Amino acid sequence: TPAIFEEDRRVQIKLQGELPSPLNPPSGCAFHQRCPYAVERCRVEEPQLRDVDGRRVACHRAEEVGEANA
Repeated sequence: TPAIFEEDRRVQIKLQGELPSPLNPPSGCAFHQRCPYAVERCRVEEPQLRDVDGRRVACHRAEEVGEANA
């Protein structure tokens, strides 16, 4: 959803690389192979959907990444 107010806008993270095969998806987070913030936990554990700053996210590092891009 587009942000109406400037303070609601977030920095978008540009993903690099190729999409994983839907027939053979990677373990852990579906984005870990292309995310610049991925750590070992991302490779092995699928993140659960949760609320962070009024938004629904499925990322182990959502708070850290949000602060780094503020």
